[in-house]
Amino acid sequence: MNDDSRTQTERSITSVTDSEIRRLARLFRAVAGAWAIAVYEDGAMRRAVTNRLREALAPLPIIECALINEEPDLLAFLRRIPSDPPHVVSITGIDSAFDRGIAEYLELHREALLSQPHRLLFWVTDYGLQVLSNRAPNFSSRVNTIVHFYGQLGERPEGVFIGRELATTSPIPAVDTTPRRRAIEVKDDTERARWIDYYRRRINDLEQATNPDASAAADAWYDLAGLYAQHAATLDEAAQAYERAAGWYARAGQSDAQADALLRAGIAYARRYDHQKALRCYQQALTVFKQIGDRLGEANVLLAIGDVLRFRTEMDAALASYQQALTRYQAVGDRLGEANVLLAIGDV
Repeated sequence: MNDDSRTQTERSITSVTDSEIRRLARLFRAVAGAWAIAVYEDGAMRRAVTNRLREALAPLPIIECALINEEPDLLAFLRRIPSDPPHVVSITGIDSAFDRGIAEYLELHREALLSQPHRLLFWVTDYGLQVLSNRAPNFSSRVNTIVHFYGQLGERPEGVFIGRELATTSPIPAVDTTPRRRAIEVKDDTERARWIDYYRRRINDLEQATNPDASAAADAWYDLAGLYAQHAATLDEAAQAYERAAGWYARAGQSDAQADALLRAGIAYARRYDHQKALRCYQQALTVFKQIGDRLGEANVLLAIGDVLRFRTEMDAALASYQQALTRYQAVGDRLGEANVLLAIGDV
């Protein structure tokens, strides 16, 4: 890379991803054995972020582990690394290793991986994040935080389905955003379009029935929203579909599902920088979580509200929301949630 290209790359990194890099650096410096997932869509962006993170973490060493051309035996790799000092291990090639069982491997060996002293950074695409959530839920639940590095500085990863837009960071909450229903895995636009058409027809049939099945209609809207959420270009449709799902869940008397759908609608609006609609959905979700006594749900929404307020530079209000989230995470004993909100407070 010549000096002009390096300058342009660094300028793009500075304007787009500094906040997420700082979040990762604070996590890895403060928490022994921390795990993070970094979602990306461009190989050059990933490498540039890794270089910046290496500078931010010095003298804590970073070592890279590529799973592309070998069996995905991550434990064997980690055991070969000196434990004094512990390293940050940047793990790439996960998407290409799904057909070799990497998701199942991570799920099976979660406890063994936890016994290692190193900090782990898992690089995946949006599609890869869905696959891990579906196939390795226990592994995914252990991750301390998820950060997003959208935008393109060079080539994309090969052979994977990724989003096209969102060339800046967005106020996506650092909460457990695992969907309540298993996401539909699609590998290209054609397959995604087929599923969207199927759910549109199914929703029409359900809503035209004499006595609509409210629960089935809600699930159909929720699944359709998940398909829309896979593309930045259809985040508005995703948010609106999640709101429709919430309405049907309310009719079905499923308040917990209603609150979850409202939270996801807010997340989709936040990714589109529609802060007012995001906050409206978050406040509605918070009301429902309070009504059903779900303290963890309250904490997650308050953290999400704080993230939007911080993105709008309303720092006093963001800090107040984070403090309320922290109190609730501590009350329910959620150490990961507590760690995430403390990282967020550090950004204020």
